[in-house]
Amino acid sequence: MPWACTVSLPGVRRNKLADPRIRLVPPNKRLTETGTEPFGSLKVSDDRIAMNEEGTGMKAILALVLLALIVGTVAGADPPAKWKLPEAEGQKWVTRVKAVARDGWSVELRGNEITIQRSKPVAMVRVFANPAPGDKPIPDGERTIKFVLRFAAKMSMDEYERLAAVNAASEKEYDRLHRAVGLPHKFDDFIATTPEQKKRVEEFRAAVAKLLRNTLPDLYTPDHSVYLLHSKDGWSSPADEAVAAECGDVEETLLRYFGMYNPAAAARRQGVGQYLAQPGR
Repeated sequence: MPWACTVSLPGVRRNKLADPRIRLVPPNKRLTETGTEPFGSLKVSDDRIAMNEEGTGMKAILALVLLALIVGTVAGADPPAKWKLPEAEGQKWVTRVKAVARDGWSVELRGNEITIQRSKPVAMVRVFANPAPGDKPIPDGERTIKFVLRFAAKMSMDEYERLAAVNAASEKEYDRLHRAVGLPHKFDDFIATTPEQKKRVEEFRAAVAKLLRNTLPDLYTPDHSVYLLHSKDGWSSPADEAVAAECGDVEETLLRYFGMYNPAAAARRQGVGQYLAQPGR
């Protein structure tokens, strides 16, 4: 699989950033560790206590306050801690990953993450789809190539498939909404000049904000789910073909070592993983 233009999000088909017609994820997308959240802001209902003429509601409030004072140590307890990979278990996986890593790559554990990183920075070039004859790649600086395995509590295959179906439905609805705008565009940047056209774009963004998106794991072990993050950006590739092959081999080795949730990704019809934030980009 080529280094550039591979993947951006798990649980969906090949990255649409590589397709100039449509961009899947709108700019206001927000994802959470819990998984599901609308693209826009969440709305929480305002539950009110109705008090009758005899003051029953006020009495109930006073009773609750008194109860809270009596059992304050329980009511004030800290919320459940986030899932953590046990240190001993993490070190076992470091040893396992080191056994399949290449020379010149480090393997380190930090919290829930195991980072596999190339020791030497890599010179990159910008790659464009369908280049004109004679076009040469544009130098794009140097980058530290790394892959991050973020361990998490195990998600069952049934739950993964249920959430992936929600993603697929949201993607299909996004495509429909995008086409319905009917205006020239580049990704989600529409050319709207009249008030009616601007209203259409606003309605599109409001509808997209309500779509649900689940952050899904890419890989799994017998006891964990694993999110794969990589230092690709979809637009650039190592300038040296041998280095590009080396980085691709490291990725393929990791994918072979773990179980994979997505059948399309396992069949190499779709990329795997999420983009790591790149400094200065």
